[in-house]
Amino acid sequence: MNIGKRYQLYRRRSRLTQKDAAKLIGVKSYQLANYESNRSEPSIKVLIAMAKLYRVSVDQLLGVTQKPLLEPNEDLIDQQEAERQEMEKALKSLLKRFGIIDKEQ
Repeated sequence: MNIGKRYQLYRRRSRLTQKDAAKLIGVKSYQLANYESNRSEPSIKVLIAMAKLYRVSVDQLLGVTQKPLLEPNEDLIDQQEAERQEMEKALKSLLKRFGIIDKEQ
């Protein structure tokens, strides 16, 4: 895969249009279009901004590595799930208390 297609892939994975991504990166939309079509190359500053926006490392953006920028933290995921369940339980309790849902639910 050529580098421009890689830029485009990460932008699309981020669900951004060229116009929106360009604005967030700090370039004109035609410049981003040129990067994605290999007509020009972004500066280091722009590469870093793209990597941050697309939540990948510059190495990933350039195709040097496929390793994710951040590895999943299982402990944090478990903690967040426990907090979500507690919040759901509290919400159900409030909804029952105010008669919005049946007591049996």
